[in-house]
Amino acid sequence: MYEKIKQATQDGLKEVDEAVKKQAYKKALAKLNEAGIDPEELSDEEMAQLVAEEVKEIRTFGKGAAVGAGALMVLNLLG
Repeated sequence: MYEKIKQATQDGLKEVDEAVKKQAYKKALAKLNEAGIDPEELSDEEMAQLVAEEVKEIRTFGKGAAVGAGALMVLNLLG
């Protein structure tokens, strides 16, 4: 039973990771388009770096949102 739960958790984390990467890629493309830069002009390494920066930004925002939500829950419990 433990192994099934562990595997389900790992699968869920993989799905979240893929969703974050897809969103980061879309955000990177949007920023390039906004700046008037054709994504084809970038090397694979440059594009990967842009996407990695977007992934970091998304994850940082997610952590901040989780901390904020946790703080609100504590405040609500304190009444």
